[in-house]
Amino acid sequence: MKQTLLHLALLALLQLVPTAAMGYDFMVDGIFYNVKNGQAIVTKPGTASDGTGIPGGYNGEVVIPSEVAHDSITYPVTAIGAHAFSGCAGLTSISMPGSITTIGQQAFNGCSGLSSVTIPHSVSTIEEWAFMGCSHLLSVTFGRGVKTIGHSILDGCSRVTSVTCLAATPPVVDNYGLFNNYTMYYHAKLHVMEGYEADYLAASVWSDFFQIIGDIPVPVPEDVNGDGEINIADANNVIEVIVHGPGSGGHSRLPSGESLLDVADVNSDGEINIADINAILDAIINQH
Repeated sequence: MKQTLLHLALLALLQLVPTAAMGYDFMVDGIFYNVKNGQAIVTKPGTASDGTGIPGGYNGEVVIPSEVAHDSITYPVTAIGAHAFSGCAGLTSISMPGSITTIGQQAFNGCSGLSSVTIPHSVSTIEEWAFMGCSHLLSVTFGRGVKTIGHSILDGCSRVTSVTCLAATPPVVDNYGLFNNYTMYYHAKLHVMEGYEADYLAASVWSDFFQIIGDIPVPVPEDVNGDGEINIADANNVIEVIVHGPGSGGHSRLPSGESLLDVADVNSDGEINIADINAILDAIINQH
């Protein structure tokens, strides 16, 4: 009897070993996740506790969903973990949802196949060296919600010619700056919203850019679809998010590359509901 119990205990222990070695909780549609506080965090395939990974990684075009279901539980995808895409030279495109709030350190380190990156408005924190070694990166766009940026996130990105920041308040950047090579501030142009050039010229690190160009139109909240007009089409887009939620219709991409989730909170109260539709209707009435 004792031998049988010992045998069963050893089998149970062995079943735990692969999970511990993999370092991820589950995989859906080729993307690996860890779960923390009921939220899903994108992680590196085969990540072990010491940070190493199995050979291979993410390749081609990767679209991260705003939520993911596993074992009958749906988790919001809220972060890209440290080293998640590190060393994935075959990654050519990354699409991040409007549910992501944090990009971890060295998340895209060495992703030499990326030529452009657009960070959604939902992201508030980008940790150090996030895109270091992305040697073929040409352009980076920071969304309106970015507040803090760790040092040297563009270390080794020697081909960047365009940096766009849509935040009204310049994000706080670690004093080590965005680049490891100071000449990059002469090589790359900084694009900001019209009328915000002085704010960036007065901000630490951002003021290092030799050219700060205010050529991005200031968004009108009620113009949800970004077509330059405020009409019933904008209300319909908000209805789409309310009805379908973030998992389907609400995850549709606009021509600008934004998700409806990024722009449907018209009155900026943190919720997407009838109040946002009313704000659009009021704007339609008042413009005539």
